[in-house]
Amino acid sequence: MVIELSTGVNCGDPGSLRNGSSVVTGSRYQDTVTYACNTGYNITGDVTRTCLATRLWSGALPTCWCNFIFFFYT
Repeated sequence: MVIELSTGVNCGDPGSLRNGSSVVTGSRYQDTVTYACNTGYNITGDVTRTCLATRLWSGALPTCWCNFIFFFYT
């Protein structure tokens, strides 16, 4: 007999990106969150994270950084 130990696992809020968005399938065991940055920004870090049996999200929250260089003339 196999008992599923991860039935009640809930990882909670995976976090949100500044200058980006996410698609979350849920916050239960093996659910995922996929991140994307707004136009003009690049993503660094884990684009997809998974809810683990340890009640933690895999990887780390990624960041979005601006790929524009601004010049100021005086």
